Amino acid sequence: MNFVPTILLGLCLIAPPRDITAPGFKKVTHQVVVENPKEFEDWLVVAATHLGPSHVTVVEPGVPFSYSSKYGTVLYALPQGTAVPSSQDNRRVPRSEFEGFLSASPPVTHPSAVSSMSPVDRVLTTIRITNISNEGIELEALRTQEFDSDGESVGWLRIWAIPGGIVLLGIAGLVFLRRRRRRRKTTQG
Repeated sequence: MNFVPTILLGLCLIAPPRDITAPGFKKVTHQVVVENPKEFEDWLVVAATHLGPSHVTVVEPGVPFSYSSKYGTVLYALPQGTAVPSSQDNRRVPRSEFEGFLSASPPVTHPSAVSSMSPVDRVLTTIRITNISNEGIELEALRTQEFDSDGESVGWLRIWAIPGGIVLLGIAGLVFLRRRRRRRKTTQG
């Protein structure tokens, strides 16, 4: 018998590769909004991915851009007037194009996948640049908002009320059935 396929499947279920969503979960789209990139007049803030498909975006205040931990989204501060590296023919922009520029990873803490029962479809994290100096870019996470597939905000009540209500109804049903069974036993016996 060959146990190798079974072992590999078991390892994938224990620690699935980053691009595989575990059964019972669905992927979530992440976006980041930088609140104040124009406050630092000497700098041009750019978001770039370095793995997989290449995305280079000049960051504008209040305009969301795609974020991916899988593809390595990083924010860069380029001196004003510097040409923004871009990809030709949909090729990846090499990380070397950004060497020497100040950088920081966006402080996004939301998971890339949620339960398939969750209404969450998209997550928007709002961040603020607190400082750009020779040491790098300092970022502060302000808030994270969750949205459903219709673009409506998903609050904690919507995430927990329905599953919690179902659990409470299930418990109440079990208590009711147990009492009913006891009454039958006492009337028969």
